[in-house]
Amino acid sequence: MSSNKLLYIGSVTAISIILFVGGLLIGRFAIPRISNSISTDNLAIVNKQIEEERLIIWNDLKQRFLNLVNAQEIEKNLQNLTRRTHLAGTDDDRNEAESIARLWREHGLDVTIHPYDVLLSYPNPIQPNIVSILDQNHLPIFQSQGRETMFDEDDKSLPFDNIVRPFLAYTPNGTVQSQKLFYVNYCTTNDFQFIETVIDKNELNGAIVICRYGKIFRGNKIGNAEKYGIVGVILYNDPLNYAPNSTLAGSVYPNSIYMPDMGHQRGSALLLSGDPLTKHYPAKDYMFRDPIDNNPWLPKIVAQQIGYREAREILIRMTGTPVLSSWIGGLNQVKYVYGGLLLDDQSIQISSHNTLEIRRVHNVIGIITGHSEPDRYVLIGAHFDAWNFGALDDGSGIAVNHELVRVFRSLVKSNWTPRRSLMFCAWAAEEYGIVGSVEFVEEYAKILGSRVVSYLNMDVIVEGSQVMFMEMSPLLYDFAIDISKQIKAPYVNETIYEQWVRINNGDHNVGQSFFTLGLSAISDFAGFNQIAG
Repeated sequence: MSSNKLLYIGSVTAISIILFVGGLLIGRFAIPRISNSISTDNLAIVNKQIEEERLIIWNDLKQRFLNLVNAQEIEKNLQNLTRRTHLAGTDDDRNEAESIARLWREHGLDVTIHPYDVLLSYPNPIQPNIVSILDQNHLPIFQSQGRETMFDEDDKSLPFDNIVRPFLAYTPNGTVQSQKLFYVNYCTTNDFQFIETVIDKNELNGAIVICRYGKIFRGNKIGNAEKYGIVGVILYNDPLNYAPNSTLAGSVYPNSIYMPDMGHQRGSALLLSGDPLTKHYPAKDYMFRDPIDNNPWLPKIVAQQIGYREAREILIRMTGTPVLSSWIGGLNQVKYVYGGLLLDDQSIQISSHNTLEIRRVHNVIGIITGHSEPDRYVLIGAHFDAWNFGALDDGSGIAVNHELVRVFRSLVKSNWTPRRSLMFCAWAAEEYGIVGSVEFVEEYAKILGSRVVSYLNMDVIVEGSQVMFMEMSPLLYDFAIDISKQIKAPYVNETIYEQWVRINNGDHNVGQSFFTLGLSAISDFAGFNQIAG
């Protein structure tokens, strides 16, 4: 996808967000407060007058919003964000928080920084995590590289030395080895239950398993394996899911959107949202902490991800019965089997050198105070940490967040003030398990639960090029439909709502096709939805 396309889609997304937030800020969609002294005969007239006045204000404000949004500003924000890495708990991460605070103060926001001391996980910068095939003399005949293929390494303006090696956060360090290797599809509960019907359950004890990403959270894959006595888990992105057209160079990144054969999906394996040592409480320096040993939220077995080129080298050395057709992946010249003993008395080994450390992370909060209901808040949030440069996850969200700050401050400078206070949030350590936002909610749960009108989350806001999808609480559905009728869709002469209806074969009931009503727990909205309520 071209950069111009991304910019256009990003600006449309920004406009959608601004209109959504603007409606909440001015109370455009709120229930008006009518005095009990008004007679029934006059009530309908008064309500009509109020609605007409609101509509005039809204239409004027909407046009001012549209005139102010600038795609080039979003591009500039994104380029600035992706010049450096943003791993949570590092100096780069702290510098990014300070940079955001400084920018928002320059725009006139009332800015505060909220630090938390949380448990984070890091790979060894010198010793990479390695998956090896050993011969009968325990000598390696194959080893994973412990790094990805780098693109544009000759670009000296980017700090490639700061790129974190592939690892699965919170998985323990150690070396495990076994002559037994099993392929368990996606490592779901059903997959393990099925493989028990194919092999003796006791065979899984002490074995290592390999499974592909997808279907469920990676932490649950590792947790499922623990229950069966597995000592180590290898994860990989099977091309059936991540390079469906072809694994040839022309069909994968950087020539396509799909994952190349040495791409690695980093991620957290933490089975909890927030800091695992201070569950239900903010991770402040005065807070009691649970011990790390035997912590129920931390994985207990070694795990590591590899590229699908490396996965092929492992899968071709497996023995056993051919798998179900639904278990077959997309690797060429690989006979997918359930596994058992490796060929020629070989063994599989995982060596991990991860560490656990308590590090300080920083949320940044910026407020534009409302004129009528200053103690009622409309929140907009995006996380600024990333496993590396984070152009999409979540440079895209922060880039648009910065543009929203600029647009709303421009309106304030032109003598407009929101009815309710607008709170901009830049969250830390989201990639580790939505840590920063959850700690903030745990610290201010009472205030947030009673005063927040709505929270809008921006995490990987652009994933495609055609249609807008929304995930939200059911209470906001009618509001979102109303907004979608006022925004032009990308590349077509119709509104977003009209585009939905057209794609939906003329059916105006677009909810099931383009909305997820009811929230998951995969991003920074989780704390607000599940804790503050």
